[in-house]
Amino acid sequence: MNLLVSFAQVVNVVDSISIHVRDKGVNDAETVALRAAWEKIHYSQAIFESGVSYNEIYVRSEAGRNLWRMLSDHFETKITKSNFREYFEGHPALLATKIVPTDILGGNPPSAKEFIGRIDEIRQLKQLSKTNQCICISGISGIGKSSLAAKVISQLAKKSPLFDYFVWLPVHYQPVLRNLLKKLLLYLDKGESASTLSSQDLSDLLLQFLQQNRCLIVLDEVDSILGLQSPPDIREEYQVFFRRMVEEQHQSCFWLTAKNFVEELSMYQQMRLPIKIMQLGSLSQKDAQQFIESQGIVFDADWGQMIHSCMGNPLLMQAVIKKVIKAQDGKASLVSEKTSLALDEFEYVLKRLFDNATDVKNFEILVLFKTAILQEGYESVPLQALTHEILKIKPDLANIDVINCLERLQKHNLIDLTTNNEGAAIVMGNTIKKYILRKYANNLEKELDNFL
Repeated sequence: MNLLVSFAQVVNVVDSISIHVRDKGVNDAETVALRAAWEKIHYSQAIFESGVSYNEIYVRSEAGRNLWRMLSDHFETKITKSNFREYFEGHPALLATKIVPTDILGGNPPSAKEFIGRIDEIRQLKQLSKTNQCICISGISGIGKSSLAAKVISQLAKKSPLFDYFVWLPVHYQPVLRNLLKKLLLYLDKGESASTLSSQDLSDLLLQFLQQNRCLIVLDEVDSILGLQSPPDIREEYQVFFRRMVEEQHQSCFWLTAKNFVEELSMYQQMRLPIKIMQLGSLSQKDAQQFIESQGIVFDADWGQMIHSCMGNPLLMQAVIKKVIKAQDGKASLVSEKTSLALDEFEYVLKRLFDNATDVKNFEILVLFKTAILQEGYESVPLQALTHEILKIKPDLANIDVINCLERLQKHNLIDLTTNNEGAAIVMGNTIKKYILRKYANNLEKELDNFL
């Protein structure tokens, strides 16, 4: 007699095969195609029941066809929509063995094999996860948020007794909440009867599971669903969902990665709810040096200056390293050349930050612009001098407005706030300084003031 085979079990198997063959899991449209095959219904009906308006031709001709081809190659027998269910029901042993030896469900986290440094941050993330229901990992693009989360979840999944389930889900494609919850419950093998439930019912079901089991769930790039650029209906629905996950008691933990977080999540932390915002800063000088030497480069003072120019941002440093190796055979003879090599990559990072952030606005741009001008030829800018210049342009503001602005810019790793013999000072990396001066060089202070 054949063993009962659930659709959730089959999706987990196909997802594992997909990760092994294609280095990525099954997406939402492919899950719809699998359901159509499993329930032996038309693609149009499966699309309708999914609650999302997928193009039927795409689901049938692209998503479905790619799946059947992949499964046919893997099992070395022809798999089609019509015989998909019979094949799995006739081979129950497939469900007893994982195709890919991994304890992390869902998507495929970034590789953590070449992760370097951040010992304190790793320890902090693990510690915070013991007592909080949500950890928000924040930082500028390229600083290593996803890499840190991938490194720690891979460690915990191997040997930690803290959690029983580990799930990694990217959300950069802005899934509606109902679909994300169905997918999440499916990975947790609790989605068999969830296809017709509302978002609220699915949230209830997930919360019940989180109360009974210890789960670590990573949602990567949540600014795509919480930021101002996301559709208002999606953003509002997720805000309600995250509030429930923080306010209602359970024994699980969410990790959310984003360049920055909406004020509501920061407010939850101030209300002493079990949520923490972990700001990820630049790599330390020691870690950055190790990062550079791991590329086969002999470290010297010029490379030390390059770390400062790139503000310890691994993405920017990696871009410079690749170009220097290609153009100069790994010789770091001219710091100015290496800084210029990073400008294109940095311009992309800053454009995304300024276009998508909720708190980098025109006043922040003015402060960056004046800092870049005042720091020309100097290592830092005295806070008093910068404040004086800003208030000449914006006399309606106060000192505290400038300080709050500088704190927001520091949060994005765009400046550093330091203290020297003359008091508080601001330090801006050469790369960000060159970018700001190049972008706003033709803007006179009066014109910039009118722009504001």
